[in-house]
Amino acid sequence: NADTPFGTIKAYCARHGGDLSEAETRELIMTLLLQGNKEDITGYRIDRPVVYQELKWSVVDAFQQLGYIRLPIDPSELLDAHGIQTIPYQIAFNPIVSLDDLMTLCSCPSGISFTISANGNDSRYIACNLQENSGRIRFTKLHEMGHTMRGHLRDSELAEIEANFWAKYAIAPQVLIEELGLTTIEEISQRFGTSLECASNILNQHANWLRHRHDDEALDASILELYARGLLLERRDEKQADPAQILQ
Repeated sequence: NADTPFGTIKAYCARHGGDLSEAETRELIMTLLLQGNKEDITGYRIDRPVVYQELKWSVVDAFQQLGYIRLPIDPSELLDAHGIQTIPYQIAFNPIVSLDDLMTLCSCPSGISFTISANGNDSRYIACNLQENSGRIRFTKLHEMGHTMRGHLRDSELAEIEANFWAKYAIAPQVLIEELGLTTIEEISQRFGTSLECASNILNQHANWLRHRHDDEALDASILELYARGLLLERRDEKQADPAQILQ
């Protein structure tokens, strides 16, 4: 977006590069990065129903590899299960990072995903801005994982729409909203660890899910099974943490 600092930073540096030292240019870029991305773009829509189903099954498949669902969703667990490494944007403070790389971060102020190929092996990475709030970081990690799981190789409007939907479905599966009896934006935000704006979008979609829930019966059954496994793990962890329970 050319109207944001991130959209104009490259042009700004091009205009003033002759007047700024490399250190000053680096400091300017990092200052803008640390402001974070305030835009919440979780309201995008996809017009083809079949794509929705593909995205939902992609999310379920990702959780099945992990083996369970626990709330709020911890993206790091999912990423680890798929061998995707996470790098903080703050590594860009390292002086060995080039200005071109910092420009790339400025074009993606919340997160970016990429693959490095070497010796016939692919290593997948997600870099994210840890200066943002916890709800935004959670969504960003899942958004970038959506790009990775969908095999997106370049930026496009469709890729962004798919990644947004992937993240939104992963962060708060609709059947779990129903299972937990959540009816307000505040309840969804608190239980799933999202921003209020993201929770509002999720709640708006819940009404649509209720009308068409028969289309998602197999998906929902898989999610509920994974959630039940997560509850069992939580109870086991609670027992292990309670000496009185261990003695029983």
